[in-house]
Amino acid sequence: MKKEKIIIDIIMTILMILLMKVGNTGLKLHEIIGIIILILFITHKILNIKFIKVIIKNFFNNKIKTRTKVLFILDIILFIFISLNIVTGILISKYLFKNISILDPNIHKIFAWISLILISIHIGLHLNIKYLNKPIIKVIYLIFLVLGIISLSKLNITDNNYMHHRYRNHGIGKETTIYDTIYIMIIFIGGTYYLDNLIKKNGE
Repeated sequence: MKKEKIIIDIIMTILMILLMKVGNTGLKLHEIIGIIILILFITHKILNIKFIKVIIKNFFNNKIKTRTKVLFILDIILFIFISLNIVTGILISKYLFKNISILDPNIHKIFAWISLILISIHIGLHLNIKYLNKPIIKVIYLIFLVLGIISLSKLNITDNNYMHHRYRNHGIGKETTIYDTIYIMIIFIGGTYYLDNLIKKNGE
């Protein structure tokens, strides 16, 4: 099951990156990819159902490590925001659920970015790659950190004019690029990974 979970995680991450820039897919494909993510997300939870049951049953048991509990709480928060992301996506749909379309697109965009950041933190906490601690890799991360900060400065989540323009023109507009999305993800993945490792070392 571990291999299947990793494959699903990779596919979901790639699709989430694509979804963050509607201009590269167009609205119709954007909505279809959203439905695919929903299916993968449900599948992911089904594959983890045994683990989820064990943690819920023994959450207040001292035998369960604090880090495991933190990861579980993060997973719950991630589940909530991805669910909100999916629901708000349906409520602003222009194609698959066009008869609904009752929500301001900005709300969906906010949940999308929060979900992406939480996914990045989730990935960072589950990384187990020793060579990431090599000095050269840390230097490379610092470069991406600068690029990520620049990318974050481009974000304007509550720009109503931009959102309405983008949706009116089927996703064709300027804001962040796919590269910006990747840089922002690397900030949180790497930052979480290195902070988690620091906490582990101090704990030892």
